[in-house]
Amino acid sequence: MYKNRHADKKQYEKYKKRFQNLFDNPRTNEAVYKAAKMMLQHRDGTPFEDMYLIDEATGAIVGVSNSDSKVKGVVYNSSIKKALEEYGKNTLIALHNHPQGFPPSASDLNAVWNNEAVRCGMTIGHNGTIYKYTQPKKMIKPEVYERAFKSFKEQGYSEVTCQENALQDEYDFKLEVL
Repeated sequence: MYKNRHADKKQYEKYKKRFQNLFDNPRTNEAVYKAAKMMLQHRDGTPFEDMYLIDEATGAIVGVSNSDSKVKGVVYNSSIKKALEEYGKNTLIALHNHPQGFPPSASDLNAVWNNEAVRCGMTIGHNGTIYKYTQPKKMIKPEVYERAFKSFKEQGYSEVTCQENALQDEYDFKLEVL
């Protein structure tokens, strides 16, 4: 269920190409790829999430949370908190893994919205999905999201499509499937 499909070298090379032109700085693209690969390898076969903060200008990994065992969530440890406090507005890329490959959750988007140092977020799915998203223009209210999700579900959409549509339906942000 949570198995990483990118375990062999050929798969990694194909996967790596998806990261080549994400940002203007090639070092940043390489850092994002390496962090994604580390998360997938570290959390392979588990329901747990890791998080990396990367300085977009330099490609440096400036914050890491990868030692907790929280299901469906990331612990903001001292490394993450320090980076969020020290870096300026819209300077960081926040990426974390989603073991089931789902799109970013409402809480993922609210975390980006709440932290002005984060320019964009990314979710790295263990099934090969990669989502890149910008800050929403306003906080996502769980009850509004749930109502939109339920409406799409009643129309017969898959859970992933319901999540994608519910998030974009009400809030002004960009969601890319890479």
